[in-house]
Amino acid sequence: LMHISDKIKDKLKSCIVVLFSIKYDKTAYIVSVTKDLTGKIKANSIIKEITKITDGSGGGRDDMAQGGCKSVPDIPAMMKQTEEIIGKLL
Repeated sequence: LMHISDKIKDKLKSCIVVLFSIKYDKTAYIVSVTKDLTGKIKANSIIKEITKITDGSGGGRDDMAQGGCKSVPDIPAMMKQTEEIIGKLL
């Protein structure tokens, strides 16, 4: 996920990237924030809110954070909730 996230950030230059992955009935997620936006929003803050919703764990830095949970949440619903989290944090 980190490699994909880096490629997206390189292409878009200014963005917040959130990716989810499901493997073996577990979910992993990563949040990347380009350096120009870390003054407004931190990847670690977004991950902390996602882990509350998924009963997971995670952490990281201002520009990149990752986490996961031992279940498979409804990904479309998670994406919607993540959009709302980002909107509130901005």
